[in-house]
Amino acid sequence: MRVVLILFALLFSLGHTAQGGEEHVRLTNLPHVYIQTFTGEGVYSTSKMVYARLWYVDEQDSVAYYDSLQVRVRGNSTANLAKKPYKLKFNKKTRLLGKGYANAKKWTLLANHADKTLLRNAVTSLMGERAGLRFNPAAKFIDLTLNGRYVGNYQISDHVDVRPHRVDVAEQDYPLGEESNISGGYLLEADGFRDFVTEWEAMNSGGVPTGFLSARSQVPVRIHYPDDDEIARSQFTYIQRFVNAFERRLFAADFDDPQSGWHPLVDSVSLVNWYVCTEISANVDGFFSAYFYKDQDDDRLFWGPLWDYDVAYNNDNRTDRGGTSNTVNQLMKDYGYGSTNGCRKWVQQMWKDPWFARLVNNRFRELVDGGLEQYLNEKIDSLVALVSQSQQLNYQRWGIDRRTYHERVLYSSYDRYVDDLRDFIHRHLEYLTTTFQSLAPDDPAPDDVPRLTLDYALAYAPDRQFLHFGADDRAALAFKVSLFDHAGRLVATFLASDGFYAHKLPDGLYVATWQHEGRRQSVKFLKNS
Repeated sequence: MRVVLILFALLFSLGHTAQGGEEHVRLTNLPHVYIQTFTGEGVYSTSKMVYARLWYVDEQDSVAYYDSLQVRVRGNSTANLAKKPYKLKFNKKTRLLGKGYANAKKWTLLANHADKTLLRNAVTSLMGERAGLRFNPAAKFIDLTLNGRYVGNYQISDHVDVRPHRVDVAEQDYPLGEESNISGGYLLEADGFRDFVTEWEAMNSGGVPTGFLSARSQVPVRIHYPDDDEIARSQFTYIQRFVNAFERRLFAADFDDPQSGWHPLVDSVSLVNWYVCTEISANVDGFFSAYFYKDQDDDRLFWGPLWDYDVAYNNDNRTDRGGTSNTVNQLMKDYGYGSTNGCRKWVQQMWKDPWFARLVNNRFRELVDGGLEQYLNEKIDSLVALVSQSQQLNYQRWGIDRRTYHERVLYSSYDRYVDDLRDFIHRHLEYLTTTFQSLAPDDPAPDDVPRLTLDYALAYAPDRQFLHFGADDRAALAFKVSLFDHAGRLVATFLASDGFYAHKLPDGLYVATWQHEGRRQSVKFLKNS
C-alpha cells in the first residue's frame, strides 16, 4: 500500500491540475476535496478571499461540484505554518457534510499541522459529545488538493457561528425594529488575541464596537454574533452590561450565595462540562480562547463549544509549566494561558466557591466512572484506522519527525505519536481523579441532617417523599429554600414553612440551600423511591 500511495502522490503532484474535464478521484479511502482558484493564484492571506471552484469526491466516488465559493487562510498563529488551514465561504448555504450537519455558507478546513496524530480536535469534539455539550464541531477527514497540488490530510469542521447544528440560539432581527428582542442570542469569546473593534476604534470610525474588556478583570470579550457588520449599538450595550453584571457578582463578597451570587447567571451543566473537558485535555489555550453564549429570554451564560485543541493533550513545549514542560500533573486553571488575556481569572475565582469545586469533582467522577477512558481509546482506535492511508500520504509531503510548531516530542512513526496521546490521557485522568477530590470540600453524608438551631431542623420523610422543616415557631420558617441536583442544576424552590414533595423528582442525591438570619446553610439528602 505504501508504494502505491507514493506513486499516486508523485503522479498527482507532477501531472494533475484541477481543470474542467479532469477526472476527480480519491487517493485514499477518505473523501477527496479539490479546490481550484479561478485565476490559479495561490491562497496565502488571512484577509484576502480568493474565488474558486470546489469538487467533493465522497466515499462512493460520487462527485459534487460547487461552481463559486471564496477561500482564504484562517487562524492566528497556525496561519503562519507551512500547511495552511483554510476558511471556505460558499455563495449560498450548503449542506457540505449532508443531513445532520449545518446548512451554512461558512466552513473550515483544519490542517492539524501542529498535531502529529491529526486527531486531537476530533477526539475533543467526541469527548464534548460524550459529556453532553450541545454543540460539538464536525470532524470529517478528507484529503485536499489545491490548484492541482496535493496538500495533505484535512478535517472539515464547522465555522463557529449561530445556526441550527452549530450554536443553536435565537437569531436576532436584522435590522432591529421597535419590538425586537435584544436579550439574545449572542455568541461570545474570551479572546486572548483581542481580535475585535474596540470602543475607541469604533468612535473614530463611526461604527459599533465588536468587543470589549470586562469592567473588573479586563477579560477581552469578542462578540461573534450578531455579526460584525450587523450589530447595533443597543445590542453591544446590552451584552456588555450583562457580562459585566456576571463578573461583578462573581467577584462580590457574597459571590458564593446561591441566590445573590454568580450561580443564577450561569448554566451550570454546560459550564462544568466545558471546564472538565478543558482540564481532561489539558488545553493550554483553553482559557486564552473560550467560547460562551447567551440565548433569548434566558438570563444565563452557557459555555462552549470546545474549539482549537491541536496543542492540547501535552502537545506544547512553551513555558516551563511550573518546571516540568509537561501537563500530565497540572491543572490548566493554574498553568494554562489566559491569566492576562483570557478568562482564567474567572475560572480561578469560580474555584474559590465550594459549590463549583463539588460540581467539578462530581461531574468528573461521573464521566470517569461511566467509562470515559475506554470511550476515548475506542474513538482513537476508530480514527486511527480511518486516517491510516491518508496520514501516510500526508507525511510523505510534510515529514513526520519535523517540528512544525511547539510539539513537545518528536518520533519517527505515526503510531508512537498515537501511543503518546493514549498514555497522556491515562496518566492525566489518574492525576485529575486525586486532585479534584482533594480540592472538593467534603459533603455531609446523605442521611446526616444536622440541627441548625435549637428550634428547627431540615428533615426528609422517605415514605412520603417529603422534605420539611420542624420548628416550635412556624414564623421562623419564613424563608426560601433552593433545591439543586447532583450536577448543580436548580430543580425547585419552596418556602420552608410549606415543605416540598419530591415524588416527581428522579431518584438521586440533592442539595437544599437557604439563608436565614444572616446564616447560609446547605444540607444534602438522598431521594430513593
